[in-house]
Amino acid sequence: FFFFFFFQAEDGIRDVERSRGLGDVYKRQVKEDQRKIWDSQLELSKLGIWVDPLDGTKDYTMGKVQCVTSLVGITVDDRSEYGVIHKPFSDKDLGKQETYFGGKGLGVIKYSASEATFASLPKIQDKESKEIVLLTTCSHYSESTERILKLINPSKLLKIGGAGNKVLGVIADKGNCYVYPSKGLKLWDICAGEALLKAVGGYISDCLGKPVVYGSELQVKGVIVARSKDLFDK
Repeated sequence: FFFFFFFQAEDGIRDVERSRGLGDVYKRQVKEDQRKIWDSQLELSKLGIWVDPLDGTKDYTMGKVQCVTSLVGITVDDRSEYGVIHKPFSDKDLGKQETYFGGKGLGVIKYSASEATFASLPKIQDKESKEIVLLTTCSHYSESTERILKLINPSKLLKIGGAGNKVLGVIADKGNCYVYPSKGLKLWDICAGEALLKAVGGYISDCLGKPVVYGSELQVKGVIVARSKDLFDK
């Protein structure tokens, strides 16, 4: 399934080490005991690929380019397992790009294009949360959304754009949860983020507390994302 990495064909990646192609470069970042996952074969009928080339479209038109991501998620038997999130504009420097990729059994690896460096992200420490720092929608915030989020009683509420960007925010501990309590999200908005979140030990469901199934129903019944089990259960 590695063909989808080719959209991020940075010139600098070839300067790190001579290789037979991008797939070979990415494989070298994975520990030996994980290579069987990269080399395993699955029936094509079990796979699904969910792509959002421009997540955070409204934010992009408003000049909030740091919220924009490109998303590629891979499902196996209708469940998200592998993903890629590319940020063409880094939060710290809009002139730099970052790519996050990984999934089940692999963890998450961050590739910084300008430095041509790879780094494995640490696993989330599942501990009790003393406060709730809640990330939610910026461009689709409404009175009904506000009423529902007040029931959570967050210590801090941060409105930021892009579904993929918000999941990355939870992974990076900019907030310890992300809630979108209404319809509007599509499966391609969260597939990549779900895979990466679970790969570092986070939790995700729809707003009914059920796992997201990547089938014929494209609209998601809201989403709940959390860094810890106790916060997710609340």
